[in-house]
Amino acid sequence: MDVVNSVELEENGPVRTVMRITGKLAGMRLSQRVALYRGLKKIDLENSLDWRPGRSMGVDQVSPLRQPGAVVRWGIPFGTATEADMMPGAGPRAPDEMPRDVWSK
Repeated sequence: MDVVNSVELEENGPVRTVMRITGKLAGMRLSQRVALYRGLKKIDLENSLDWRPGRSMGVDQVSPLRQPGAVVRWGIPFGTATEADMMPGAGPRAPDEMPRDVWSK
């Protein structure tokens, strides 16, 4: 985020704690919900971006911490998916995308 406007405790219960961070990214409104679960090695991140049509910009969700054996799941309608669920041969194709050897890691 370019600018953080607020950090709010949305939920704090016996099962999970949820924080909402709001701010701006390249002038667009951005909201991120971070859910931490008691007793589970799991973090849920939910990003909402008020995208303005006509922008040519990539947005990445990155984490600076590597965890051995960690699995990243992406939200899809009616469930989640992992790298193992991707179609064979999927990946970057255009010359302006990241190199395949970097993407595959």
